[in-house]
Amino acid sequence: MHTYFTSKYKLVCEACGLTILEEETTLNCTICGGPLVVNNAQTKSHFHQSLESEDNLLLKQQHDYQWDCSKLSPESKDAVLSHHEQLQSITQDGFGTKDVSFSKDKLEVALSTSTHVALLKHQLTGIIGGFAFYFISDEPLLVGKYAYINKVCVSKIIQGRGYSYELAKEILSDRGIAWLGARTQNPQLIKVLTKYASLTYPLDVTYDKVDGKAILSFIRNFIPQVNQSSNSQMDSVTGICKNYYGNRLGDFPITPTVNFIEQRLAEMSFSRVQGDAVLISAFINHKSISGNVQR
Repeated sequence: MHTYFTSKYKLVCEACGLTILEEETTLNCTICGGPLVVNNAQTKSHFHQSLESEDNLLLKQQHDYQWDCSKLSPESKDAVLSHHEQLQSITQDGFGTKDVSFSKDKLEVALSTSTHVALLKHQLTGIIGGFAFYFISDEPLLVGKYAYINKVCVSKIIQGRGYSYELAKEILSDRGIAWLGARTQNPQLIKVLTKYASLTYPLDVTYDKVDGKAILSFIRNFIPQVNQSSNSQMDSVTGICKNYYGNRLGDFPITPTVNFIEQRLAEMSFSRVQGDAVLISAFINHKSISGNVQR
């Protein structure tokens, strides 16, 4: 059974996790080709009698997604902009709220402050299930380049499958990158950032110690997204930006696997409810990046 839940023109296949944006009221099931009619945003079901539950599981395993990462060019920026409605839909779905906006204007800002784009594409259909924008510095920070994730989001139905870790591995396939960072309040993303790190600011050591001051100075000068925002919000010791988002941004889970992260943030008076974000800078140990991501 392929069940499509509709919200405006957003259709999600429960069988394989495809996310589709469609303005027509009649379309075919992208897995088996059978007709599906959607009327007045009501939930409809299309039954394919030859598709048993075991086959559904097989479809989920075989019809997988992969990151397509590329350096941004004027042509690729135009191509990404043509998907802005779909990226907006993925954002609201992935964050679990319609209060999160990723309008065309915000997409243009993300493109202007990024050097690379990554699209998570279904291997069978090419449908986009997630996206990321990131910036890789030309200037080195101490021993290597800094990769800063501006935006990242994955559709809810395919979250928890290790795609964010795979994104990190794709970015870090450039062995000239020594640092991976982002400004966030999501402990799941922080966990990804620290996965391949030997040292993480401010969790292992705060920005007032070791090379922390040099790191903050570099980020403020060379990372466009940070450079263009208000630096006065950022604490020079913890990297916490008070009330950066205004409130909690999304329904991401707080699981036992992030207890250490939550404990360290609490020690630094971090308040997700009040909209705080924290600047994470992870010093990468490339020897730890090997093998396949466990899902």
